[in-house]
Amino acid sequence: MLKFYLASWNFRDNYKLFESVSQTDRQTMESALQEGKIGEYVILSTCNRLEVYSTEDFTALDIFKTADIMRDADAVNHLFRVASGLESMSVGEQEILRQVKEAYEQSIKSGKSGKILSIVFRKAISVGKKVRDETDISKGKVSLAAQATQIIESLPGAHESRIMIVGTGKMASAIAKYIMKIPPSSLTICGRNEEHARQLSNSVGASYLLLSDLPKGLRENDIIIAVTSSRNYLIGRNEMENVNGDKLFIDLSNPRNIDPDIGRPGIRIIDLENIQPILEENMKAKKREVLLANRIVLREMDNFSRKILEMETEDFISDIFLFSKLMEKESSDQLLHEVSKGVPLETAVEDMANSLVNKILAPHVLALKELMREKGDGKMEETLRRLHSQLRIHYEDYLRKIEGRQAFQSQPDQTRLLNQKP
Repeated sequence: MLKFYLASWNFRDNYKLFESVSQTDRQTMESALQEGKIGEYVILSTCNRLEVYSTEDFTALDIFKTADIMRDADAVNHLFRVASGLESMSVGEQEILRQVKEAYEQSIKSGKSGKILSIVFRKAISVGKKVRDETDISKGKVSLAAQATQIIESLPGAHESRIMIVGTGKMASAIAKYIMKIPPSSLTICGRNEEHARQLSNSVGASYLLLSDLPKGLRENDIIIAVTSSRNYLIGRNEMENVNGDKLFIDLSNPRNIDPDIGRPGIRIIDLENIQPILEENMKAKKREVLLANRIVLREMDNFSRKILEMETEDFISDIFLFSKLMEKESSDQLLHEVSKGVPLETAVEDMANSLVNKILAPHVLALKELMREKGDGKMEETLRRLHSQLRIHYEDYLRKIEGRQAFQSQPDQTRLLNQKP
């Protein structure tokens, strides 16, 4: 059966652990996998999850000892749910499907995605699209950016607020576009790279300043949204030294960009940990769509399992034919050798036929017996009975075709052969 492994850390299970682990950079994670001789993997890293998928068992490596481990069908089902937005902080978000696709493409680019890994991820992306096509789970304000904007929009005097976004990436861009729909009194983009800050500010009609001028931005704005990939606090006590008045800080970064210790009267901080109750309301509002999405995932999981089983069966059959052809070649060579030594042709053919049957059947019979000894249970026994029943049908069809031929045994002999144990 399909071997598939997952190590996962996510926001919901343990925020503090997730925040700590998520500071591990991709290069460190890849080095650990390579040292463990893991040749195939996909690393999925988002603001609320860090996951590694592989067809090789990497789960015993030290770096994954704190992770939630899943295997085989459970791991595949989890990936399908992730791609469908069912495991997202904001249920149904679109962004996660793009992130899954990009993680898979990065694996291909790095030469770390083999046949089975590619099949699983392509199917996961397909399931994610199907869920969004057949349900309304992604309709409305479902992204984290939209949810953050909704919080601001619900505040008294949102139109009079001066807002600053610290960050210039995709999430910052999405938030900026949502915020300009409020619209606020002013919007400022603060970034480390001047060109990126200028481009984003121009695209939404905002002003910009550099990260070196962050303290100025903190003094001049009422609401500050931090969303960067920095692994250190950008806003701490030093940056807040001359900042007065009431301020709302929204930290959507992981790890956090805002030091929780800057809190004082008039300072309110909303981060990924305490935004969860708001996101859970979104989940409740989409109860019907979540139910429909779950059904689609289960159906597609069932279809996928059957497809994998068909592939594995085809591989198994191909191996049988390949082995049989090798035995055929060896036996024909032996036949020619025996005849060249003066052995009568009829004797040599008979010896070859007997030897060929034994050589082909022996490893399969032994493997079947060993499997029954190791895995003998009700399900296996039922499978064996059904296999035997199907084989007898084919045997009997074949015997009917050759019935009456003088070269074959009499009917009693045929019955004896069918009932003979290997």
